[in-house]
Amino acid sequence: MRNVLIYCASWTGMAILAIVNGAIREALYGRFMQELAAHQLSTLIGLILFGVYIWVFSGIFRIQSSKQALMIGGLWLIMAFAFAPASKRIPRGLPRG
Repeated sequence: MRNVLIYCASWTGMAILAIVNGAIREALYGRFMQELAAHQLSTLIGLILFGVYIWVFSGIFRIQSSKQALMIGGLWLIMAFAFAPASKRIPRGLPRG
């Protein structure tokens, strides 16, 4: 159970990576590319960042079983669904509710 909690906490790092990736897109290359191309490049960069982050993290904190992996994946999914609407409202200054 300890690993599950550690992995839940690690999700925050991925949320931060996603925000940084979006900020880099907007500040550096987004204005010089067509919207679709900038989105595709940002997606590729995000996949690489997430892949490296998860690879390093899973090397430090090994997942012990398939059941534990499913619990972690399910919790990450729930957290992503909860985060997505908030991430769209917060930058615009709209209320969270």
